Amino acid sequence: MAAGLLAPCLLAYALTRPGPRRLVLPAGALLLGIAATTLSTALNFGPEHALTWWTPPVLPAIGVVAVVAVGLTWLPARASAAVALLVISFGVALVNIAPGDAYYAASLQSWEQGRFIRFHGLSQWIGWLWPWATLAYLLGRVAARDE
Repeated sequence: MAAGLLAPCLLAYALTRPGPRRLVLPAGALLLGIAATTLSTALNFGPEHALTWWTPPVLPAIGVVAVVAVGLTWLPARASAAVALLVISFGVALVNIAPGDAYYAASLQSWEQGRFIRFHGLSQWIGWLWPWATLAYLLGRVAARDE
């Protein structure tokens, strides 16, 4: 979870100049991540289960990311891109060795079949493609000459 939250922060750092304005980026990433995860859980399992994803490891992961993200605020954009490459690669590796989703069958049964296929298909493609597209972009940023 920490890698998944730190990656967008570092991507934003790679796109912005170092400075105090970067301090709001981790907060925005955190709020957007919480909102997206809550909405996804509510759509999959019903509104009464919207916050069931908030488990004991969540708060320490958020704390670690907050400390690391604030610590990396003054990192140059190119270095932020390089660190983001490492974090995203680590996150992709962890996802690929993780066991299957235990709740997939339950969500498949509760969704109307056509609606599930369209929504899940789109989110699955986005989930598969965004890390690779981001890695390609960040490699270009790291390899580019400084202006």
